Amino acid sequence: MSDVKPYQRVLQRKASENMGEVHLIGRISDRNAVLDKEVASQVFGAYINEPLQMSPKFYGDGSCFLWKVNNSDESDVSVYKYTKVDNYLILCDPEFIAIGGGDGTFGLWIHRDLFNGRSTKCPTFDNEPLCLTQSQLAENSVSDASFQILNMELWGFPKHS
Repeated sequence: MSDVKPYQRVLQRKASENMGEVHLIGRISDRNAVLDKEVASQVFGAYINEPLQMSPKFYGDGSCFLWKVNNSDESDVSVYKYTKVDNYLILCDPEFIAIGGGDGTFGLWIHRDLFNGRSTKCPTFDNEPLCLTQSQLAENSVSDASFQILNMELWGFPKHS
């Protein structure tokens, strides 16, 4: 992937486009990435320190994190750092991509169709469901929320030796 420059967006998918996980993984297999989703005005995602690759087990290190924008002017961002409770950081399966886990949950789970996902409170990052607003979280104690992806961007970063 020599045509990708540092900090270059390597993929952008809008709701009208259909793209499978094979293309996604093939495009960023030699780069780190940031997953960025917008769901009904909610913007959230994850930083992963290793390329997405099919694996039967979790991989990655403590530099991974989840994040979400808390307001419309994007001045307030929550970052959920690695808690060191477990090592459930990145899992890439033919059916889904998951970031964070534990207790049968995933902090961020994306279906292979790249349109559907779920965010759950997980021990790896001790996060709230990323797709819920602060008012939704205050109204009830939701610990799990499904979402549909309107836009997705992946950004590549150069690996440091």
